[in-house]
Amino acid sequence: MVNASSRTALIRILAAVVLALASAGCQGSANPAAPTAITVSTGTPAATGPAATVDTTSVSAVISGVLPEAVPPTTVSQTFLVSGANFQRGLTVGVTGSSGATTTVSGSAIQNLTETSFQVGVTLPEAGTYRLSVTNPATPPSPPVTIVANPATTSRPKIAGLSPSSITQYSGSQNVMVAGVGFEPGLSVTLTGPGGTTRTVGGSAIQNVTSTLFQMTVVMTELGNWSMRVANPTGEPSEPWAFVVKGLESQPRPVVTGVSPASPAAGPTAQMFYVLGSGFTSGLSITFTAPSGRTITASGTGLRGMTNTALSLYIVLDEVGTYTIVVSNPSGSPSEPFTFAVKAPDTAARPVVSGLSPGTPTLSTGAQTVYISGTGFQSLLTATFTSPSGKTAIIGGSSITFTSTTVFYLPVMLVEVGRYSLVVANTTGLPSEPFWFDVKALEVPRTAVAAVMSYAGGPPQAAPLPQWLLVQGSGFQVGLTGSIKGPDGTVLGGVSVEIMSNTTIRILATLASGGTCTLVVTNPGGSASEPYSFPVSISTSIRPTIAGLSPRSPVQNAPTMFYIVGANYAEGMSVTITAPSGAVITMSGSQILELTATMIRLSPTFPEAGTHTARVILAGGAASEPWTFDVKAP
Repeated sequence: MVNASSRTALIRILAAVVLALASAGCQGSANPAAPTAITVSTGTPAATGPAATVDTTSVSAVISGVLPEAVPPTTVSQTFLVSGANFQRGLTVGVTGSSGATTTVSGSAIQNLTETSFQVGVTLPEAGTYRLSVTNPATPPSPPVTIVANPATTSRPKIAGLSPSSITQYSGSQNVMVAGVGFEPGLSVTLTGPGGTTRTVGGSAIQNVTSTLFQMTVVMTELGNWSMRVANPTGEPSEPWAFVVKGLESQPRPVVTGVSPASPAAGPTAQMFYVLGSGFTSGLSITFTAPSGRTITASGTGLRGMTNTALSLYIVLDEVGTYTIVVSNPSGSPSEPFTFAVKAPDTAARPVVSGLSPGTPTLSTGAQTVYISGTGFQSLLTATFTSPSGKTAIIGGSSITFTSTTVFYLPVMLVEVGRYSLVVANTTGLPSEPFWFDVKALEVPRTAVAAVMSYAGGPPQAAPLPQWLLVQGSGFQVGLTGSIKGPDGTVLGGVSVEIMSNTTIRILATLASGGTCTLVVTNPGGSASEPYSFPVSISTSIRPTIAGLSPRSPVQNAPTMFYIVGANYAEGMSVTITAPSGAVITMSGSQILELTATMIRLSPTFPEAGTHTARVILAGGAASEPWTFDVKAP
């Protein structure tokens, strides 16, 4: 019986986490041959010509809120509603506790994913503050938000929020997500309208009930201030939750008032372009019509930044003459066409890239800073990176730090091994010739095992129950696995591994027979340790032993998570604790919360202060020597 709370407690007792980072770099080179850049914008061309190039750089996720924000601690997964922007398929959710240990959630634990919200099942085993972040594929994680695990102070359900937070008046059915704690299957919802009339929603109108979230299908036709209560099949209902039913808002027509630059120069590479106006809303699209009649439409991640009065994007304007722009919000009428002129390219000297630092960057799934040197650089330039597979990433605007006409630097994600090309383009004139450089694979040091011991100290002993082994070595990475062969050469089943630091892990395994076992540890990248042999001894005594307690001095009258570490523990055993007055507390059966061959977890309350003794007694009567410890007054 092993759960997350006991694992965390023992990790704090026995080890500390150490993290090591490495970096490297050298010199790049030039090469005249360049692959064809990939273009991703599409339209319906009236004449032949290249499509617009839209930035394909992956966008980091942003969290605007999590519901519920506070839940009771439990070893059972609880469902949270995460709202924000830029959520992408394949994302992962990281949950970091107060100890600094991070749990990553992905795959089927993430449900109902859209660009702006999803539901995720998360386990918060201990009371305290947790940080939750979202990571899209090949991007840095989002800034974290805080959620709290607090023990429940009441058995009543509690509402924490709604999504949407205010409901729009509508004559048909609409779905509302209700977040909180203490929800149970079979619940019902009582709605109280602005005039005081009430109605109850239940049955099939309540769907997907978890302890923290459910979906309610309702018809809301009356404007004003409403309240709702949630009632489980038994017990008192929740406190009322107030919300507003608002009227349908008329969608203002977007208006384009200007562009920047006002008269851009024609060119074959993408340039940063700003559109100014009013009434811009999330989810809009923008359509450019070139002088030839060719159309170019950008939306979603093709738009680099947007407010209700401005938006920006990278676009290729390769025709001289008059362009028109039309902005379309997700609903309502589009803007009136706005025209601007694209002038012939200036005859300014093209920039030249002569070097990169580091010259040979290392593969990385996160952004790394690269310095670019050369001549003829101008502020507001853009840098286009083309990967070995032909994918392009265009970087510009505030992401570039312009130092001088000969040096600038920027963050870039280099996620493929092989030869990249770099092209620098000023706001006017021709772009640079491609500069070629190599990205090398990350060098992963091989892991190694240096020692295997029991938690009680010394070699592990053969036992019919699982036991924790403490393994020391080097190069351990998150996500590693462990394989143990028994004395007869067969691979043991049911082996689980937890990383405590890059030099310490612990392994739960059943060592049923004595002899020499062999351990191999394998990191996620496939790097495996050399086989490490360790002895498993056979106890010459059938008596259990106690090697230590945690906490060493528990507090009087305070419920305590209490650990006994030793050897020769078995099913059917009991623990006796003798108080200073001679009163004896005996704990057995379900009172023993967790049991391995070398560890017992209990939750006793000590009514007396002073010196106590503990003994472990097997079902057959064999008992450990008494272990003395002090209980301190509060």
